[in-house]
Amino acid sequence: MVLRSLMRPPYEPIKEAPLYILQRKTAFLLAFATARRVSEIHGLSSEVSHAEHWASVDIRLDPQFLAKTQLPGTEDTSRDYFSVLALTDFVGDLEDGTLCPVQALKVYLKKTRGMRDACKRLFTTTKPLFRPVSKNTISFWLRKVIQDAYKE
Repeated sequence: MVLRSLMRPPYEPIKEAPLYILQRKTAFLLAFATARRVSEIHGLSSEVSHAEHWASVDIRLDPQFLAKTQLPGTEDTSRDYFSVLALTDFVGDLEDGTLCPVQALKVYLKKTRGMRDACKRLFTTTKPLFRPVSKNTISFWLRKVIQDAYKE
């Protein structure tokens, strides 16, 4: 039900969606695709590298991010970055990639390019003095996507 709702307005067409809607969709699809904690989605760095034709992305955690189970002063290099594959390689076009986390991330990065000088986290506030959004904000976004799907 939730995935179906992400394929319709206001989430689509994705390039025309308001930034706050794009943030919610991108965060939800990344959380769904990676099964990461909200705190780890919060800790994602804006430094994203991608394969040719955006077949996959490598997402890094902010170097200052401290995992819930990590002690201060210790390093956990196994969690430094992770890869997300584009859905189109597995399921074909699928409505022009409307459920592809890589496609959503690509559009989000393009739309927020000007915010990257001030903030190195992936998800930032949308007003000047761009700062990382809180874990609670990301949690709210995920809940809001699910609630809106049920309201439909």
